[in-house]
Amino acid sequence: MTKTPPSPYRRVPISIQHGPDHAALRARYGGSSEAPALFGLGYEGLASQYAVWALKSGIIELPSVEDDDRVFFGRELETVIGMAVARKHGWELRRADYYAINERHRMGATVDFDVVSHPDGPGIIETKSRDTLAWRRAYTETEASDRDKIQLAHQFACLPEMKWGCIAALVGGNDLRTYPYTRADLAPIIADVTAAWDDLWRRVKDRDEPPLTSEDVRAWLRQHPESNDEVLVINAPATPLNEAITNYGLFRAQAREATKRADECRAMILQAAGDHGQIVTSDYRVTIRRSTGKPTTITLPKALRYGLAHGAADAIAAAVAWVHVTREASVRTTIDITANDAPPRDAEVPRGECDPRNLEAG
Repeated sequence: MTKTPPSPYRRVPISIQHGPDHAALRARYGGSSEAPALFGLGYEGLASQYAVWALKSGIIELPSVEDDDRVFFGRELETVIGMAVARKHGWELRRADYYAINERHRMGATVDFDVVSHPDGPGIIETKSRDTLAWRRAYTETEASDRDKIQLAHQFACLPEMKWGCIAALVGGNDLRTYPYTRADLAPIIADVTAAWDDLWRRVKDRDEPPLTSEDVRAWLRQHPESNDEVLVINAPATPLNEAITNYGLFRAQAREATKRADECRAMILQAAGDHGQIVTSDYRVTIRRSTGKPTTITLPKALRYGLAHGAADAIAAAVAWVHVTREASVRTTIDITANDAPPRDAEVPRGECDPRNLEAG
């Protein structure tokens, strides 16, 4: 009699989402919120495949987000968005109280809500809270962001019984957008996600570093703080490394020139604004914020001050009061530029070299 192999899929009850038991499961499995980073679409602090590899290899730890207002409101709004989805579509939702696991690909997922008693079969709801600008950048009227679709595809890979899912985005605090997808709709992404996790866990096992991105360099340098005196010789001329070395020198030179031109444009904007906090042209609204920083100073070290305890009173007072200014106080400016949706018709702005549109294009 042939023994039936155990299913790679299972659900583990969790008492509290984001609690200790949930954290332990997230450490062992690849989570759906981490999956977009495997494609370079992660969030700050976990943006790339390298970052996920370093996290799962125990090289880095994610900072606590318990005091992060954005995370706090996102969690609290899950229930509100779920209620809004149920009200809008008439669906019966049930809060998910489990961690779904796909052992075959070492993946795990926590979903926000299950949809029960639906004509199309069981489904899942993934809630999002997005500001209007973020929605405009990454969503359309008919498609959710690539990051959200990757996350939903990951959840499908952990829950084979789910026939469909919906990304519900609350935009700007009062505009609910829902994006339903069937399993078939996201089948290519599901295949890509499972393959990406297989590659990630192989790299973890083999200690095989993924390619670095610019956002990963700081974490990488903590693991490689010093250079030795050995020489690495690579003789092949046509390599990605040779191309990177060539482009690095080129881009550095271009960046210096672009910074110089941007500074010239900034000076023109500030002079035109004078003491005004805003400029409105036919095309743009420019907001200028100023803040005065403190001067940078150095004083005598405390140990040296204490060492003067037996000196003359006037010498001690002079030493303690000694301050040397290394940088004078400066006024810092921040310039924000947004395009006018309804530009005034009676204003004309010449398009010189420092026009903001030319600057952005450069």
